[in-house]
Amino acid sequence: MAKKTPKQKCTKKCNVFCSVLKMILSPTIPTYFLWSGLLYIAATITIFMLSGAINRHLCDIYVPAAKCADCPSSDLLMCSKSSCYQNAMNITITTEAALASDLLFAQLKASSSDWHCMNRARESDDPVQMAIAMADTISGSAFAEDSISIDCVSFNCAVLMTAISHQDLVLTPKSATTAGCTNSAGSKQSWDDSNCVCSGLFQTMTHKNHVDIESMCRFSFPNTTTTTTTTITTTAIGTYTRRMQAAYDVEPLQEPEVERRLSHVPPTQAPADAAINDGLPEYTQGTWSQCTCYQACNGGENMVGIMSRRVKCMSSKCKAPMPEVSKTCHCIPCADCTISLELLIVMIVCIVEGVLCLIMWMSICYMSSVVSVSEANLVSLSWGQWFLGFFISQFPLLIRLGVLANAALAIFFMVVTFVPEDVISFQNDCKNISSLWVLSIFFPVLVFVLLVVGALMRHFKRMEPYLFRPVRESSAAPIRIVAKFLRSLGP
Repeated sequence: MAKKTPKQKCTKKCNVFCSVLKMILSPTIPTYFLWSGLLYIAATITIFMLSGAINRHLCDIYVPAAKCADCPSSDLLMCSKSSCYQNAMNITITTEAALASDLLFAQLKASSSDWHCMNRARESDDPVQMAIAMADTISGSAFAEDSISIDCVSFNCAVLMTAISHQDLVLTPKSATTAGCTNSAGSKQSWDDSNCVCSGLFQTMTHKNHVDIESMCRFSFPNTTTTTTTTITTTAIGTYTRRMQAAYDVEPLQEPEVERRLSHVPPTQAPADAAINDGLPEYTQGTWSQCTCYQACNGGENMVGIMSRRVKCMSSKCKAPMPEVSKTCHCIPCADCTISLELLIVMIVCIVEGVLCLIMWMSICYMSSVVSVSEANLVSLSWGQWFLGFFISQFPLLIRLGVLANAALAIFFMVVTFVPEDVISFQNDCKNISSLWVLSIFFPVLVFVLLVVGALMRHFKRMEPYLFRPVRESSAAPIRIVAKFLRSLGP
């Protein structure tokens, strides 16, 4: 046998490449499923990237105080607060607690899941009132019922220091700014751009408040320059002593393990024998509250809040273990544009559609290779081929249903994005998000193209015989109409 020359080898490789390219680009049933699968996966990646930009825009939408109570699933404590409190909180988080490596990140996360800490923040109108409430809680006799964590104190002391000393919020001598506050952190709204929104906050403290807060937070309020101390003090709390951690300490101190009870939690009961415990009545459980957070977005993906419920024992003893009375949660923005669920659904549908289409392509290619060797191979199928044929015969219907779901979602995105507020007052904040505009054009166009190509393939190309499922004429008329409509959407 003569040895092939390099030119012949190159020609053979080119022929193979051209054959593969022709097979991929030819308008056939297998290539329809191949390109549909690739486009669906590409759409999933694109929508995922756009959803991040959409969510960031939702975080930047200003919500008037009058609308704060209308948040459907979140209780955002800063929403109705003064500009001073909002900006002090925002600046503290973005400059000192935005990343997991930041000094205050752990304290922010822990204080956000402290039920009593969040209640103190809810009842306080500004950072000074929050500090006074924390000092009263620590020194008061009600500590056993309403304890707050060291992390709560550390983080909120840092917020107070920001409110008292940041150049965006106050003038000299509390900060280094002598004429007009800046907006260097970019946290203030346009109408407060040059306003010193925390001006006068320091003067709301009495001398006793001043001393108590400095002792609790372990820093000195600034006069001409900002100064902090690093001395560790010991503060007596209730019946035990704990070392308070300053907001600016590098090495965090561990809070001692102290049993603490929420004011709505029933007293603990002694363990019961297993047989006796099974016969005890269940605890009565209330509904979960809204997820409570300082802010919806600050702190990144790891930011958490807390939700609680009432748990009561209506007998002298109830069945152990007692259900949880609080748990961590994640708050969503309070903007009038709640499309996070729809974005998640469309990504799930697209990735499922993409996987099903690629499985169809590979299955048809495999079955075609079996038939190409000899049609006699289909007389006796292996168990693997039988299962493959059974499952992939169901996939075309699932793919068509997915196309309908995507069409409905595409229409939804177009309505919430482009229909004027005067025509339909629905999800109004969605109409000014540029990333959502891109998604609401790209996704409907993709769905329309796939619908048209699928209908053309259904009309001009013959489905593989082992995938053909005729519409039963004996079926009820509505079933026949729906089946024929679904068939018209694709092969």
